[in-house]
Amino acid sequence: MCEAYRSLGWEVLPDPFDPGIPARVKSALETATPFSIVRIGDGEANILAFEAYADAPHIDRHAFEETVAGQSDTCTLDELWMTVLKEMMENAVATADVVGVLGLWVAGDGAGDAGRFQRHFLRDPRGMAGQWRGRDLMLRWARERSFNAAVLASAHLYLGVLAQLEELADSAREVVCISDRAAAVAALRARFPEKPVTHLPVGGARGRRGGRQGRPDFLLRTREALPVDLRGRLCLVGAGPWAKIYCGWIKRRGGVAVDLGSGFDLLEGKLTRSIHKELPQELLNRLSSMAV
Repeated sequence: MCEAYRSLGWEVLPDPFDPGIPARVKSALETATPFSIVRIGDGEANILAFEAYADAPHIDRHAFEETVAGQSDTCTLDELWMTVLKEMMENAVATADVVGVLGLWVAGDGAGDAGRFQRHFLRDPRGMAGQWRGRDLMLRWARERSFNAAVLASAHLYLGVLAQLEELADSAREVVCISDRAAAVAALRARFPEKPVTHLPVGGARGRRGGRQGRPDFLLRTREALPVDLRGRLCLVGAGPWAKIYCGWIKRRGGVAVDLGSGFDLLEGKLTRSIHKELPQELLNRLSSMAV
């Protein structure tokens, strides 16, 4: 995957701990330059892949609906909203400065084979469809020059951002957290007592009908909650696939947006992803010292 992207002329930083990524964030904060980092995991790929594979319309719809249904902010979907949400995400990814993609880095030996993929697919067609398409679709985008990004990096780049979080917060006028992890925000406030840390909570938009609300009004509520001027602000976003859309809005308002994802779980001292168990103990110790 790395060689495929490089052969197309892209700068590729496959190591999630590459210092070049937090260095770009730091520079953007210090110069008050609008900047965004987004990451494409299986959920985002399932949304972006809607109608991108003409021979597989059924898995398209299933994967999209299951991805949205599994979010803490969710809604019912029809063809129009699927199209609108896909295009909103496409715009946020296309205008990002760094895009984290699948397939550039795996923990451990990364062993796998077609039989293993098939077994996992039968158990979890949504997740495995996203894993496959997250690789194929982003490589297609790279061929078509659909990114404006200067850098393509690992989808796990949030690990390197967390490793340098103290330095990044020091360069920011304010830290803005868009997340449903209140304990993680409290941990950041305790760790950076001299730095304003603002929490814009998300999650819980599930409505009554079938456990979900009819329209994605939660997107508008978050947009309205964002300050108009975010220049020099470090905005850490953990909101599943919606984080990409929020990062795009943050950049438009002059801020520096980082799609932190499950990094908020680590700030709470929780290892919620298999990759978390592969992390250096020194980093886990540092993060656990922040947790409250």
